[in-house]
Amino acid sequence: MFVLGGCAGRIEEKVRTRAGTEMQCDEIDMALNPQPVVGARGWTVSGCGQQRYYEGGCSIIGVCNTYDEQQIAAREQQRLAQNAAMRPQPSSGGAGGGGGAGGGAGGPVSVTLRCTCGSTVKLFFGDKPGFSSGRSTSMSSNSRTSGSFKPGDMIWIVDDSSNGVSSYQVAEGISTIEIGCSSLSGQ
Repeated sequence: MFVLGGCAGRIEEKVRTRAGTEMQCDEIDMALNPQPVVGARGWTVSGCGQQRYYEGGCSIIGVCNTYDEQQIAAREQQRLAQNAAMRPQPSSGGAGGGGGAGGGAGGPVSVTLRCTCGSTVKLFFGDKPGFSSGRSTSMSSNSRTSGSFKPGDMIWIVDDSSNGVSSYQVAEGISTIEIGCSSLSGQ
């Protein structure tokens, strides 16, 4: 999804209208606060004592879509599953020239991400936020999602400026990663 200059106002209006309907709040009583997101636009919408997060963007032909937190998580899970399916699977043979880093099976690890923070936490999946390619997203308070990761993949909590606050390296045998307000831990 790309955000084109001509549709920026339209996508903001779509977010405002959707949030007003879902929050049962008059649009005039809501505030849209832009959030940094790679490849789309994100907003925290506040009003009528509620707060929600949305992302949106427009295609090259001008079709604009908005996504709530559940839809964002579902898209991320689908993307992770597609990436895992495209990764080469390790060969199952004893003899052969090893020498690979990691030295283990290295197959996909299915992990549940559980946000235990009382507010929305911004995440980055990649080697180093701001310095490498990766993907940014967020998790709402007390939510969970599942994904497939490769051992060694990095997950970061980032601040509003996309600076790394805390990181966690996915390892084999981990089934749950708890995401606190400023820390990550595996179980």
